[in-house]
Amino acid sequence: MRIEVIHFGAHAPDCSVVWLPDAQVLFASDLIFEGRYPYLFDVDVLALIAALKRLPAFGAKVIVPGHGILCGRKEIAALLNYLETTWARTADHIAKGHSQDETAADPGYPRYAEKQAERLHQANIRLMYAQIGKRNRQ
Repeated sequence: MRIEVIHFGAHAPDCSVVWLPDAQVLFASDLIFEGRYPYLFDVDVLALIAALKRLPAFGAKVIVPGHGILCGRKEIAALLNYLETTWARTADHIAKGHSQDETAADPGYPRYAEKQAERLHQANIRLMYAQIGKRNRQ
């Protein structure tokens, strides 16, 4: 059986995926958090979004996430939607001059996985706020 290890970076600088092309199985490592909020404390969010957009090109029949149960394209799309929507909403708050606390308190943010690592909801918003602010200062 052929096994391909492909460096992706994104979630962590050393993050790689393992692709079994004959079986069409993708081990997505920590790129995918299925059924729970993603842990973003040390993640470059835009790099993670870019990496997630690459995953469907494998055409995997089965995806083994780093966290959660077996999944597929639908779960990748859901995670991408959460990340992109949260990033855009946070950027909008920053453009309006809102503080990090005001931004994190906004009840209009999308929820990703109710009651599964819910404590990460505001932490992820705060991380994105910091990353967008840093990009804006550069």
